[in-house]
Amino acid sequence: MTTLKINHPQTKKYHSEVVKALTAIGNPAFGKAVQQDRGSKLKHLGIKFPALRRRVKQGFSFINYQKNKY
Repeated sequence: MTTLKINHPQTKKYHSEVVKALTAIGNPAFGKAVQQDRGSKLKHLGIKFPALRRRVKQGFSFINYQKNKY
């Protein structure tokens, strides 16, 4: 099994990329309603699964895969 070394600054960069992309398609009012409904302290972005799937299929800079593969 291969051990993956994680470069912390790179991880922060990828995290920022994902948060920015998902925040852009989120609905803050829906996210707040979900957060309150679940009694969560976590921030919910208010993204429904079909929209989330579409965005993930578009890919991110750190994912190396063929689009037709999924």
